[in-house]
Amino acid sequence: MPSPELAVSAFNQAAAPPPHEVSTARAAPVEGKGVNEDLPKVALELWRADALVLFDWLQDVDLNAVPINHPAQKQALVDLLTRLEETGAAEASHDEIEAAKAEVSRDMGW
Repeated sequence: MPSPELAVSAFNQAAAPPPHEVSTARAAPVEGKGVNEDLPKVALELWRADALVLFDWLQDVDLNAVPINHPAQKQALVDLLTRLEETGAAEASHDEIEAAKAEVSRDMGW
């Protein structure tokens, strides 16, 4: 895999993209619930392939079936999906997602 410096920026670029920040800001609040906009945020660099694999999984997985220890864990996964959508992952083709899966799983030895 490429070095972390070759992280994801735009999903429509064929060459190794520059880093992209994925905010951990909250997804849209549930009606009647507020979101503290003052919560600290972090920047996260992902390889494009990792982002596509995570996006694909998060959009297909039944979050009610994912083992969690606290409801915040499920909300954090929904927030991650929202942020990945904002990077353009939703526009990735089936072939791009399959290629990303192959890249991420290459040389894993599992």
